[in-house]
Amino acid sequence: MKKLLIGVSGIGIAALLVTFLVVYQRWVTRSTKPGGLSITWPAPSGKSHGKTSLGEVSIEGPHMTGWAEDGKPLWEIWAKAIEVSEKQYTVRLLEANGKYYEKGHTVSEFKAGIIHVRAGDEQKILNMTHNVVARWGSRDVEVKSPSLVWDFGEKRIQGIDGVEFTRGRWKLTGRKILSDLSMKRVQIVGDARLVHVPLNPQAGLM
Repeated sequence: MKKLLIGVSGIGIAALLVTFLVVYQRWVTRSTKPGGLSITWPAPSGKSHGKTSLGEVSIEGPHMTGWAEDGKPLWEIWAKAIEVSEKQYTVRLLEANGKYYEKGHTVSEFKAGIIHVRAGDEQKILNMTHNVVARWGSRDVEVKSPSLVWDFGEKRIQGIDGVEFTRGRWKLTGRKILSDLSMKRVQIVGDARLVHVPLNPQAGLM
């Protein structure tokens, strides 16, 4: 599997960009369009940004954007480094955090040690692993899990490696979670346990 590692430092970006364009020329299909994603990242020494496309992925330095059908951002991710796999048609973001949008408004913020983006035209999936934390501020919801899969085609979020779901002062734990992207409909299954979180965590120790 061939990989290119792009760090935040920007060292060797120009050479990497040339290599990237040659190796991935068959992925170059379009720039930013409704429902698609494009790729850009900055040239060194403050020069103008280079821009290209990689199937369904957009990258700008350590920044990646996915676009909704209405032409507005669907999600954005910032990462410490990015790896691209030619054979698997995936992009891997390391030490990443991002936002999910609906109609141009932030719905959720998330972070994960690793996020895989599947770049095929028919798959719009973010596979998050390594200490995933996601928050839906307007619903006062936080989800923690070793891994979560965000499927924008099916419009759902799924986790099967254990989950901790917190809303307000209530915490629900279980083996699996299945929800819509907005956390309006949520299912926690497998050893589900509901816990009331005290307003003052020290109160129970008195």
